[in-house]
Amino acid sequence: MGIRCRLPTQPQSLLQMKRDFYRKCSLPNIVGAIDGTLVPIVAPSENEEDYLEHHEEMILLGDSGYVLKRYLLTPIAVHRNEQEQQYNRRHRQGRLCIERAFGLLKTSRFRCLHKTGGILPLTPQKCASMFMACCRFHNLCMQNGLPEPPAIDEEEDHDLAVAAPDNNVGGVAV
Repeated sequence: MGIRCRLPTQPQSLLQMKRDFYRKCSLPNIVGAIDGTLVPIVAPSENEEDYLEHHEEMILLGDSGYVLKRYLLTPIAVHRNEQEQQYNRRHRQGRLCIERAFGLLKTSRFRCLHKTGGILPLTPQKCASMFMACCRFHNLCMQNGLPEPPAIDEEEDHDLAVAAPDNNVGGVAV
């Protein structure tokens, strides 16, 4: 089992994603941002691994919890000059879309994914399927211009700490 994030394979779609992210954060060749979020579930009885397909022409932005790879850029832990500081600002700007997507998913549209909703009493496989279904429904809502429902008030939730930028690519999930 694994959750796959499918990135575009058509050259035109890929180019458009790169342009959208460049307008957002001024970093070249970026096609998305990656992050993890906690969804309370019943503890699995076996190890489950998630994976992401990657291709040579694609670069993702990840937070400091990820290891720097050819296809995955992470922030610079201790910047030594203005260029590195600027890179970190641009990197942070580029990642706001994934933070915003998780925040919308968990605190507005699908509160069952948030810790205040308790745990999901399903197998890990069914929880993963439910999460993907929520992402797809969220994307449909975004594509059709549905207004965002009000968020729950949860100050310690890190997903809420990120304000929505004006240059958001759309907060599209997975």
